[in-house]
Amino acid sequence: MLANGGMSCCSSERIFDTEAVKCVLSFMLMNGVFQLSGEWAFNIGLPAKSGISGNIYISIPGVGGLAIFSPAVDKYGNSVRACTVAKLLADRFPFHVLDSANNVKAINKKTKSGNEEDIKSGYTQQLNETLACDVGALCFMAREGDLPGMHAMAMRGIDMGDADYDGRTCLHVAASDGKVNIVKYLLSRGVPTDCCDRWGGTPLSNARTFGQTEVESLLLQHKALMETE
Repeated sequence: MLANGGMSCCSSERIFDTEAVKCVLSFMLMNGVFQLSGEWAFNIGLPAKSGISGNIYISIPGVGGLAIFSPAVDKYGNSVRACTVAKLLADRFPFHVLDSANNVKAINKKTKSGNEEDIKSGYTQQLNETLACDVGALCFMAREGDLPGMHAMAMRGIDMGDADYDGRTCLHVAASDGKVNIVKYLLSRGVPTDCCDRWGGTPLSNARTFGQTEVESLLLQHKALMETE
């Protein structure tokens, strides 16, 4: 829940206030592993809390929570092996909350010349590739009915109304497949319902085409409500 902005991972219920989450994560990052906190913030860069039992709990904002356990602790009360594993993970994955160099590395792989226009082009290409991956993930989650996954994407600031190369959004997919809970969630987040794919299909027309009567009813109610307002 701390990695999810204070929202339940199993529903859209808010458990913690966002301000409280920010304060807790800040405190964890600065003081969560006793006297090792400064080194941890420098090398790992993730909010964490250790215990003398050998546990280290780590919050990876927008991704999830991680617990690493190994009983042998150092003189500060932190698990020796858990700290080592955390460092290996930090070296392997771009999770450090202050690390912008990962974006630079990704761009440099595409732009060998160092030319300013090439760098801008590489950055634009990276953004487009990221958008395509995000939309693809959203559509897959909509098809699978993965509400927690979609909510995690929303908490990362992903636009739930983004469309793929065919102009289809995750609402199109959810409507076509009759995923009522997903449709309700997307409507609650204000995802546009009048978006058309390249065949002229809307979420409502898709629901009708595939006989998803409950979804069709939801979308019609939502449309009526919007017209009233």
